[in-house]
Amino acid sequence: MYDLRRFVIVRLLLIPFSMLYGLGVSLRNLFFDLGLIKSEAFAIPIVSVGNMTTGGSGKTPIVMYLVEHFRRNNLTPVVVSRGYGRKSEGPVIVSDGQGRIAGPQEGGDEPVMIAEYYPEVPVIVAERRVTAVRLAIERFRPDLIILDDAFQHRYVMRDCDIVLLDANRNLRREWLLPAGNRRELLHALKRADIFIYTKADIPDNIDHFNLRAISGSDIFYMQFIPVHYRDFFSGDKIEVSLLAGASVLAFTGIARPDNFRQMLIAQGVSINYFKKFPDHYNYTLHDIRALSDLAHKFDCTYLVTTAKDAVKLKKGDFDGQKVLILEVQPTFSGGADLGQKVLEYIDKGILSD
Repeated sequence: MYDLRRFVIVRLLLIPFSMLYGLGVSLRNLFFDLGLIKSEAFAIPIVSVGNMTTGGSGKTPIVMYLVEHFRRNNLTPVVVSRGYGRKSEGPVIVSDGQGRIAGPQEGGDEPVMIAEYYPEVPVIVAERRVTAVRLAIERFRPDLIILDDAFQHRYVMRDCDIVLLDANRNLRREWLLPAGNRRELLHALKRADIFIYTKADIPDNIDHFNLRAISGSDIFYMQFIPVHYRDFFSGDKIEVSLLAGASVLAFTGIARPDNFRQMLIAQGVSINYFKKFPDHYNYTLHDIRALSDLAHKFDCTYLVTTAKDAVKLKKGDFDGQKVLILEVQPTFSGGADLGQKVLEYIDKGILSD
């Protein structure tokens, strides 16, 4: 989908609306700070993963990283999300801890992806995260709750607020919505406990905001590293190196498709054709047939996509094509342990209660 804000005249026309938006967000945050709008506290630890911009910062892989870390520490989490892009309304249990029971249309693609990778972890979506947290506690009695994409959702108090920042984007140069993609004024960063710079491999060169001076919060530097391809049909894992030199048709419907393209190029594959779909795109049989035709036309051995896209694909729509999913995991500079730091914040919250 083409972004009309690339045109200067369109952006200039939107700037007054961004100023109004900024005023509204500032007043809302002030009301929360003064207690005029209440945040609800719960009896179990709550961790929030969010960002300052719309889409594409890598929140879901961090949520999945935390799920794994907590489970290794014998803690039972529940993941709560809004379920962006879903067609349903109200609270929906995407997974009951026994496996996925709702699809992308009802639960949204990221929550469904989490439910498929961790079938033993309950996942709930709801517009009002307070409602979902209450349901999670009543139904599943977890040890803690992970809020996905909730930095701006202040109705739920949390023990640890994690904010992701794209190291390749300077928020000081980003307009507020709708002229740009920024959700809040920069002083909102003071609410964060932990910052994670994503796509970051040169820490000394990327602190655009002097974050330590703003809040004194912990800062992590992270990259997403490809770990393997997964066969869409069999589930078999394939080493990344085995596709070096292979000709592929890559397709995706994520917020930052060029990041996916560059990751594939870095692994040595030959991208004969790259197809971008809108973020949270729901694939149809017609789309799959068109992709298959393009793969034949451009002599592609494989069709390659992301894990987020894969949850919206149907195996029966493909007709003999080899479809692979590139799977990634976060890696932190200097061997930093994000999970342990989050547990320290949780312990602080428990001791202060």
